[in-house]
Amino acid sequence: WKMSNTILFGGSGFLGKFILEERPDIISVGRTKPDSTNQHFNVDLDTLESLDQIDFDKVIFLVGNSDHHTLNNCCMEAIKHNVDPLKKSCFT
Repeated sequence: WKMSNTILFGGSGFLGKFILEERPDIISVGRTKPDSTNQHFNVDLDTLESLDQIDFDKVIFLVGNSDHHTLNNCCMEAIKHNVDPLKKSCFT
């Protein structure tokens, strides 16, 4: 199973670190550099233009907030942390 030309948003998170550990060919992108040997591009969802310098054709998107107690009490916060980042990355 080869995932060449793949970028991963959220590499420093719960699932991202395991994927990067198993797949050194995947490029990490995000605000925080994960503790891995994978190539990493520091980007924020407000500055996605820097992705133009990466040749990729697949995206793994693992950005979100896992504070379920807080998010369950405020639907708009859940959308802000878990839906808006995906929307912004797809339509920017």
